[in-house]
Amino acid sequence: MINTNRLVSYSFILLMATLPFPMILAPLALAIFVLMVILDFKRDESLQVPKHNRFFYVFYIYYLLIVVGLFYSYEEGLKYSRIASQLPMLVLPMTISVARLSSNQIQLAKRIFVWSCFLFCLVAFISLGYNFYVNHEHRLNYNFVQRSMYHFHYPYDALYINIAYVFLLTERKLKQYIEIMALVFFIFIFLSGVRIGAFSFLLISIVYFGRNWKTIIKPSFFLKIALLLVVAVVALNSSKYAKDKLFDTLSNLGFGTEEYVSEVGEDYHKMSLRTKLWSSSISLIEEKPLMGYGPNGSQRFLDEKYIENGYGDLKGLNSHNQFLTTTLNHGILGLITLLSIFLLTLKIGVKQKSMQTILCVMVLFLAFMTESVLIRQKGVFLFAIIMSLILKTRMEVHKT
Repeated sequence: MINTNRLVSYSFILLMATLPFPMILAPLALAIFVLMVILDFKRDESLQVPKHNRFFYVFYIYYLLIVVGLFYSYEEGLKYSRIASQLPMLVLPMTISVARLSSNQIQLAKRIFVWSCFLFCLVAFISLGYNFYVNHEHRLNYNFVQRSMYHFHYPYDALYINIAYVFLLTERKLKQYIEIMALVFFIFIFLSGVRIGAFSFLLISIVYFGRNWKTIIKPSFFLKIALLLVVAVVALNSSKYAKDKLFDTLSNLGFGTEEYVSEVGEDYHKMSLRTKLWSSSISLIEEKPLMGYGPNGSQRFLDEKYIENGYGDLKGLNSHNQFLTTTLNHGILGLITLLSIFLLTLKIGVKQKSMQTILCVMVLFLAFMTESVLIRQKGVFLFAIIMSLILKTRMEVHKT
């Protein structure tokens, strides 16, 4: 007889393994996962889930706001693509909540996700080496490194890598691989030039060091730090893009490094860009705060606001802040629902004293501050899975 529970575990592992790679793979893996859960569904056990954990309803409310928004969206010719792209926000929590996944199976899936992200980075480095060899004459181009590495969209990639980094540091069975994997993750994030990604990586490292410094500080520790600094310097000098972004950030923090930023970088990496996006978004929210402008319907009015404020060159850009984007699309109700997900999962992490949970929530929150993560299915998948697993963990603890 076929062990359907084992098939559920395998299909979930497949889903976690495909996440970092081309987006077409994750929906296919999700379909398989849903099918396996249906085959393994046991009415007597699964229907008790809402009694143990009603927090999953927050996801359903959020998706309901997206659907309702269709009826008052002002965007002409709005299709149902927005609804479809957000569908994992409904399907993933619903499926994970009823799936018979043990804590050991979930931990295994997390380790597979770490290995998958590690492989993703290796593929990125191999593609960079290939392009450096084949397109050697273009190696001095400003963003040659970033364009040559295999990637989806660097802010999303950095978010995935940082979540994998959290799992790496908190899953005991990965302890022996921490040094090599952490180095690979560091190099990728450093070369990507994603500031919030680098900041999150540093913050995770500081928290980990603070909790484990007694076992970390050994004679070899200082040698490893020196090696890491050498790698950072080499990586920095290999990418004008990353170098400019670093010194531009330090300059904005008051370190007086503006002289090290190239002329191209001065215009390319302006941090004031997001200030303009955010101020325009907030101004637009004040005009229609309760329900917003509907799913993706805010872009038309946001473009008009850019022009009104003299930022015509920003036309077509979203707010680059998920909390602002959610409020624009779904109003204060949407923002409250989204923040509720963060608050509930953070509460679970604090109550369980789970550093993994707290760090995952923190990394996602920081990413949401500088990117509209949920406008792409890549972000929806990661957010829905990570938050659902946190709620799933609470549910299993509550059962016992």
